[in-house]
Amino acid sequence: IPPITATLINPNKKNSYPHYVKTAIASAFTISLIPTTMFICLGQETIITNWCWTTTQTLQLSLSFKLDYFSMTFLPVALLITWSIMEFSLWYMASDPNINQFLKFLLIFLIAMIILVTANNLLQLFIGWEGVGIMSFLLISWWYARTDANTAAIQAILYNR
Repeated sequence: IPPITATLINPNKKNSYPHYVKTAIASAFTISLIPTTMFICLGQETIITNWCWTTTQTLQLSLSFKLDYFSMTFLPVALLITWSIMEFSLWYMASDPNINQFLKFLLIFLIAMIILVTANNLLQLFIGWEGVGIMSFLLISWWYARTDANTAAIQAILYNR
């Protein structure tokens, strides 16, 4: 996650933002292969991390991540696909003045997907599911002037419900 969140700022002003983001995701993919390989080769058990958000008399909200075989396998795959989409987008949308916003939407989609896959409670699962749904709508309807894009975006929302 740190390489992904590092894309919110661009300390190297020489490179353009899209190439900085692409490099950060490529680095995140490469780095994610190390713990995934270790997790799979060593036969690790499930790792659960809990942080208590707040506790009331009847409710305890906690931030809880579950890293099991499936989530650890999915993370590099999601990062690789995001990297591939970015490579294609940089070529296809080279003249689009809003490519930075498109890439931010794509990163928020990736973060929502990671939240969904690693969720260990229903609140996080709901946040991840809704995040993926909303960001799918925004990404599919990127060129909102096209009726096909709008129809497909509404269709994605309906299928997601």
